[in-house]
Amino acid sequence: MTLVKFKNNVHPANRWMNNPLDAFFGNNFYSEINPEKFAYTPPVNVKEGTDDFQLELVAPGRNKDNFNIKLDNNQLTISSQVQKREDEANEKWTRKEYAYASFSRSFHLSEDVDGSKISAQYTDGVLRISIPKKEQAKEKPSTEIKVS
Repeated sequence: MTLVKFKNNVHPANRWMNNPLDAFFGNNFYSEINPEKFAYTPPVNVKEGTDDFQLELVAPGRNKDNFNIKLDNNQLTISSQVQKREDEANEKWTRKEYAYASFSRSFHLSEDVDGSKISAQYTDGVLRISIPKKEQAKEKPSTEIKVS
């Protein structure tokens, strides 16, 4: 079975618009882009629970020693440094669409969190950080008050 790139040239105007671009960029436009030159910002999800905030940062291909997590004046900074392999420069790539890049992300935390109890775990390419709330910031169960 052969996979072929689908081109929808139903309308003649489509052919007129696409052809000059195809001729200029060719089929391998992205092959000339060096992914190492682009800034990398990993995606992050933040969820608020009753007792804490959970932050999930997607950064595959690393190990836990690549991460540096700091809290300074309620500013949580997550960074990761990845060193290039020495032998990689000598390899002859026919196509290279991704690279492991260093990054840094910062988040301003509210006064309601307990910075001394922040914990982090890295598994399956996802860095999970638990940011506990202070006791006074946690949701209290509602109490019914009887009128006498």
